[in-house]
Amino acid sequence: MPASEQWQASLPEQRAAWGIAACCIILVFLSSVRPEWFRFQAQAPQQQTVKKIQTKKMPHTPPAIEHHSVDPPVKIHKVQPKPKVSTATVRPKTPTSHPMKMAGGFYVQVGAFQERSRAQKLTEQLKRKGWQAAISIRRSGLYAVWIGPKQTRASANQLLKAIQLKLKSKGFIVHQKSV
Repeated sequence: MPASEQWQASLPEQRAAWGIAACCIILVFLSSVRPEWFRFQAQAPQQQTVKKIQTKKMPHTPPAIEHHSVDPPVKIHKVQPKPKVSTATVRPKTPTSHPMKMAGGFYVQVGAFQERSRAQKLTEQLKRKGWQAAISIRRSGLYAVWIGPKQTRASANQLLKAIQLKLKSKGFIVHQKSV
């Protein structure tokens, strides 16, 4: 091949190559700035149980063979549907364990969960960051994560502002009466 006939990429090919390179650079930058966006947790497969529901078979009447015969009248019975069988676990509305006795004062609630394990996980994270966190079991069955207590609403407001700055999370103030 003569030197004057060397291959050169066309303009669309050059643009595509630059676009792919730019995407790769952006992904590398994002993964260094926000690594939590790129963490994937393996989820355990959820077991599904299926119950077979027996259905009542309706008798089949053969079609008439003769052209002039008339089928006997058929009684139609409405079949009442059976109630659906649910295999899901139902959580009672009232918690099974007694609520923790919390000291009286003002708290900042930063989360509420249906599963105790998730509330415990958040509590441990907050304690590692230096916050005094506790779980309060609500009458609705939710596990509320509280930080505090503070004796006055003003000091609870300061705590709320500090939480919003450091944790970048919104919360709200709750008042716990002394028991």
